[in-house]
Amino acid sequence: KKFPEFRIELECSKGLYVRVLVNDIGAKCGTLAHMTELTRAKQGKFGLEHCLPAEHITDARAIARHIVWTRNTLEGIPVPSKGALCNLNVGGG
Repeated sequence: KKFPEFRIELECSKGLYVRVLVNDIGAKCGTLAHMTELTRAKQGKFGLEHCLPAEHITDARAIARHIVWTRNTLEGIPVPSKGALCNLNVGGG
């Protein structure tokens, strides 16, 4: 049996749990719902156009250009000290 499908495009701030939203949509429709695909098209300054295509993953020059671009883009963003990184309390999730 073929179940109904739909596609949505969201522009949202941090803190939105898309999987929970999909579950809530299913509940509002009186049924269950799940995601089959999720693409994060942008995170801060970074968009899909800034990603290194899979076919370039073995191209040293392409990787180097990507690293330089990323480093330049992140310039000015504070970097935590080594001690601060050692004191992080990382939980599961």
